[in-house]
Amino acid sequence: MKHVFIVLIGMASMQGCNASQMIAKDTDILFTCAVDAPAIASGRVILNCSASNVSGKPVRFLPWNTPLDSRLMGRFLDITSQDGEALEYQGMMVKRAAPIPSDYIKLQETEVRNNSLDLTISYDFNANNSYTISYSTDQVGEDGSVVKLYMPMVEFSTGDVIGNGNL
Repeated sequence: MKHVFIVLIGMASMQGCNASQMIAKDTDILFTCAVDAPAIASGRVILNCSASNVSGKPVRFLPWNTPLDSRLMGRFLDITSQDGEALEYQGMMVKRAAPIPSDYIKLQETEVRNNSLDLTISYDFNANNSYTISYSTDQVGEDGSVVKLYMPMVEFSTGDVIGNGNL
């Protein structure tokens, strides 16, 4: 993933714009994510994400059902196998109360926050398979404005220790 980001920066500088504009010029929060390779080797699929405010202004939004959520509490990631089959979300589904001001987080201009999510608790990955994770949505910010969230596609392969019997 780091190599892709470096290429984007190089391409952006050649074209006179920044990398976030190449991804989606109206994006407010950019999630840069990768699957943790050592975790794959031990039978887990851990998604490590950095959320960057690329909007040029402070942004206040709900982390619920985003890669910044404290844990998976519903389906918000689109995960497909190499044969194009969508993985079914099998984790807990939480109906939350209406948000209160303390539920929102604020990312200052250019601020970055990191989080990790264990996907093996909620998805049934097969051994020796390749997968793609994608995520893109709009949220309503605390002030009623639209907050555009975007994550470039993440691709990864599982080893032979992932599967029903190894979780």
